[in-house]
Amino acid sequence: LAMAMTFVVLKMIVCAVHVGIPAVLMGVVFPLVMSRGAGGREGIERGLSWGYVLDLAGSALGALLAGLVALPLLGVQTTARLAAIVNCAVAAWAAASTRLWAGVGVAVALVAATGWLTARGWSRAESMEDRTDVPSWFDEDSWVFFDVLDRQNSPYGVITVGERKELGKIMYVNYRVLCVEKKNDSEYEMGAVVALALEGHDPGRTHRVLSIGLGCGYTLSALAESPAVDPVEVVEVNPVVIDMARKHFAESTGHVLDRKNVKVIEDEGYHHVRLEDGKYDAIVIDIEEPSVVHSSPLYTDEFYAAAMQKL
Repeated sequence: LAMAMTFVVLKMIVCAVHVGIPAVLMGVVFPLVMSRGAGGREGIERGLSWGYVLDLAGSALGALLAGLVALPLLGVQTTARLAAIVNCAVAAWAAASTRLWAGVGVAVALVAATGWLTARGWSRAESMEDRTDVPSWFDEDSWVFFDVLDRQNSPYGVITVGERKELGKIMYVNYRVLCVEKKNDSEYEMGAVVALALEGHDPGRTHRVLSIGLGCGYTLSALAESPAVDPVEVVEVNPVVIDMARKHFAESTGHVLDRKNVKVIEDEGYHHVRLEDGKYDAIVIDIEEPSVVHSSPLYTDEFYAAAMQKL
């Protein structure tokens, strides 16, 4: 119990440092800007109004640039660091305008440190891609060593396929494990259970099934093997995942993507469900957790309501 309590306390301290301090600083910014921009009593209404206008416009523009441009092209870490550089640069400009030279020095130092970390991350990624002397490579955020077979940038992060003797081929999304060749029981069983249920529900006819999320293709393989499933449509948002599945996992999935009863659709799952005509006998969801940005629409009441209408 003492160890558990100690762990909780330490976790709270870490969260307070990493979340609390930035939150307080972000909260301080707006009243400071208001006090500087409002001007004298005569122009306070206009100053406050313009402050709100610029704040809302900046929030909207920042969200659009981050979500539609920076995150797909640069990834989460680099986007966060570039945002930090911009914020620190603005802080340096604001400090310089008020001749707070100590503040200027701190902001410039933060810009330099963040820029160095960002440049180091880019050069490290390039050196890992170019290395030919040692095939084995280990990412600090990963749980296995593996030999890199293929790596490609995608609209949703870096897709890597590696290999380890006891695990076979492994597909990673931003170095998170997506699927493993020799540890696919959970994925295969998900498809098999659905197929068996359909076979027992209405024997003698085929059923239309939608599978959201391709991964390596093991859930899809179990569905497509069933005589009760025809057609099975698989929706995958990431085109590079589709290419990697075809290239590296075709043999272990029985070339499932080439089967006549399989239709591959490149789309976001919620978007496809909302716009697709007709009904499905089953909808299988085999995707990442909702903390992954492009998966979160599939964890909403609206998605499940739309899915129920299509069943």
